[in-house]
Amino acid sequence: MGNNRIQKLDSEGNLLTEWGTLGSEDGQFNEPRGVAVDSSGNVYVSERRNNRVQKFDSEGKFLMKWGTESSGQLILAEGLAVDTSGNVYVADSYKGDCIQKFDSVGNFLTKWGTEGEGDGQFWGKSYLYFSCNKAESEPSIACICSWLILLSLWASP
Repeated sequence: MGNNRIQKLDSEGNLLTEWGTLGSEDGQFNEPRGVAVDSSGNVYVSERRNNRVQKFDSEGKFLMKWGTESSGQLILAEGLAVDTSGNVYVADSYKGDCIQKFDSVGNFLTKWGTEGEGDGQFWGKSYLYFSCNKAESEPSIACICSWLILLSLWASP
């Protein structure tokens, strides 16, 4: 179950700050799965059991949360990534097995993917990664589906 907290370390591994406890209130976590930092230093955390994304400033001050509305509803939020424009991508692994895209304040933008093993389908995904080549206008997203050990790359929709 883990310790349900976020720890910020310096480059030497020294603890700078930490926040979070087990729970469902603002700033608490229940099985945090993904952590990403945007270009402004804001920290995004996806939670599997609270079905949401929480956003914090770089020192751990709670800013906002989302994921329970019908558009962009998260059921089992897993991996999380932020692109260079501040868009937030969340892998949701409950039935629909999809990637959902939000803006930096949690507005649902789009989603793609279905459950399965074919092209454009995902199964049991856990992690999202971004790679940005300055020569390219769009970042690439890598989704690692843990049960299939499948790696898919595609351009941001």
